[in-house]
Amino acid sequence: MFTVPKAELVGTLLEAMAYGAYAVNFLQCMTVLRAKWMEGRHMAPMFVTAVIIFVLVTMHLVVDLIRAMQAFVDNTVQPNAPLLYFAHVNTPLNMIKTSVYVAVTLVSDALIVYRTFAVWRRSFFFVMTPCILFLADIAMSAWATWSLTQVKFGDNVLLADVTLRAKYFYAITLALNLMCTLLISYRIWSIQGGVGGAVSGARLSRVIQILIESAASYSALLIVLITASATGTPALFIVLNSTSPVIGIVFSSVIVRVSLDAARSGSASGALASSNPIAFASHPLRTNMSQSRFDTRQQSSVADGVQIRLEHMVHTDKGDSGERTSLSADSVV
Repeated sequence: MFTVPKAELVGTLLEAMAYGAYAVNFLQCMTVLRAKWMEGRHMAPMFVTAVIIFVLVTMHLVVDLIRAMQAFVDNTVQPNAPLLYFAHVNTPLNMIKTSVYVAVTLVSDALIVYRTFAVWRRSFFFVMTPCILFLADIAMSAWATWSLTQVKFGDNVLLADVTLRAKYFYAITLALNLMCTLLISYRIWSIQGGVGGAVSGARLSRVIQILIESAASYSALLIVLITASATGTPALFIVLNSTSPVIGIVFSSVIVRVSLDAARSGSASGALASSNPIAFASHPLRTNMSQSRFDTRQQSSVADGVQIRLEHMVHTDKGDSGERTSLSADSVV
């Protein structure tokens, strides 16, 4: 049977383990972003976001370690010291911890809303509902954080208003992430329908798979948080403490995994092209062509970190013309 002190301790240990995995992922993420910056791509927003999340996640772990030390080490001579320590909910350290967790969540939510906005060619229509959910997310986070200041010593933290209201914050965050993931995935899937070439199509499919897998991991964590908040179980703190580094892992892993997948797909595409260098040089249906015009226009847009190359090819015959448009996702960052 978990008590609040045990749940806090186990949660802090799991958080430290998750932070170790996140630190490795963060270094890989920085390497990928630096490589793309060296290629001349505009990576400043992603770089700043990654650093902000890393700083906040680190702060959250430091605060949890300090709280664990104070609860289990500093007052060993006092009976039930950990239980008494965690009974004080309205403390400066707890306020800092809650504020940092809220900040990590809001930065992550703001990023996914921006990604959705960029993927849909900066159309406000498609992000109207996500923006409303994000504003509601901010309001609920402020309400839950303020409720923390109203908890008095001796109140059951699992039944306090801050815990009960927090589940609404988790629910809105869950709805926002699911909606944005579906919008982004649908957009990429619709682009995939116009992609010419098996390699490009497979790459876009892989992008969708990575986004859905990442969203599923975070969504599962939020569902557990909602369930734990609603039932009032101390296991809430086990999951809550380790949520911040998981957010960082989800953010960084999307960049790293898609970049690695893009590199593999690029190698496969290069090998395919080199094995058949004149595949488009002559076409059996164009032997009577009196005039042939090949117009290639490349447009690049970085949306949700999805850099898309659009190639528009026009072939003109006697009195007829045809167009073929192909899209390929070069990378997701």
